Amino acid sequence: MAPPKYHQGERVVVTADSGNSNVRPGIYTISRVMPASPDGIQYRAKNEMETHERVLHEEQLRPAVDSWREAARSTSGVEETHRKRQQHRRNRALQAHAETGHGSEKRPDWDTADGPRAAPHR
Repeated sequence: MAPPKYHQGERVVVTADSGNSNVRPGIYTISRVMPASPDGIQYRAKNEMETHERVLHEEQLRPAVDSWREAARSTSGVEETHRKRQQHRRNRALQAHAETGHGSEKRPDWDTADGPRAAPHR
C-alpha cells in the first residue's frame, strides 16, 4: 500500500462527496492517520466549524495550498480588469484635457491610478 499523502497537522480541503452528504466541504486539519484498512488510507480530521472529528478517505482530500493557488489564479483576472479600467479612466481624462485646448500645456499630475492628486499646499 502507498504511504499516506497527508500527515498530522496538515490542512486539507475536503471536497463534496455525493456518497456522504453529511460531510461539510471546507478546510480541515488532519488529526491523525488511521491504521491501514482494505478501504484505503483514511484520516481523522477536524473542521474549525464543527466540534467533532470525522474519518475521511484520502480520495476526498486535496492539499489546502492548491486551493489558495486556485483562488489566486481566479483573482488575477479581476486585478487585470481593475488595472485596465484605471488606464481607461486616465486616458479619458487626458483626452478631455487635450480637447479643452490645454493639450499643449503640461499634463495633469497623477498621484495614483485613481485620478488627479490634490493641489499642493502653499
